[in-house]
Order: sequence, then structure tokens, then C-alpha cells
Amino acid sequence: MPREQRRGVIHIRMSLQLQQSVRDAADASLCSVNAFVVEILASAVGDPARFRSFVERHVDSQPPELERDDLGFPVSSRERAIHGSARNQFMVATEKELGATEMFRLSKHYDANDPGFYVEWQRARAAAGTRISG
Repeated sequence: MPREQRRGVIHIRMSLQLQQSVRDAADASLCSVNAFVVEILASAVGDPARFRSFVERHVDSQPPELERDDLGFPVSSRERAIHGSARNQFMVATEKELGATEMFRLSKHYDANDPGFYVEWQRARAAAGTRISG
């Protein structure tokens, strides 16, 4: 009879400086802290080539640039709905993981600098099989 694999939970004690460094590195890789740490651990026990940043994995899969309004939302109603849904899912997941203050900071950053980030983030999470619950 095959064994059922369950998710593992690991609690790691670390200094505040190390914790902030991990958060900064995860932000730079455009992924969550959990995804970043799991990727590091997976590369440590397996193939070191497995550790790549989010950007490096998805550079070739960038969607074509959409026509956007002044707030960064797509003009097309279909694309606008996809963008809004992805943005909401990002905000829910980020608030659960980092808290409301950090969620608002990141959302303001992406709204101003890279409004297409939310859809890319949602697609990457779906491709990785990460469940997004709200």
C-alpha cells in the first residue's frame, strides 16, 4: 500500500537580521518567503541547478504588453477582470504571509512600477501547483 505524502511544517529559529535578509532575497526573487526557503532547501538536498530566481524562470514567458489606463489596469474588460482577480489573490496571500502593512507596501510598489506582476504571479503559482485560498 503506497504511503500518503503530507506537507511538512518546519519551524526555524533565526536571528532578526537573517530573517530580514531572507525576506529581502525573496522580494528580490519576486516570490514568497516560503517558496524561497523551500527552493533553497530543495537545492541543498538535490540538484543545485534547481535554485533559480522567479525572474530567471519566467523571462521567456512574459506576455505581450497590454494597453493600460492611468492606474495600470488593462483597458480590455476581459484582461481587466483577470488583472483584478490576480491582484486580489496576491493581496490575500501576501496578507496571510506577511501582514497587512507589508501587503499594502508591496501592492503600492507593483501598482506603480509593474502592474502586470499580479497576473504573472498568479500564473507562476498555478504552474507550481500552489493552492491560492481566500
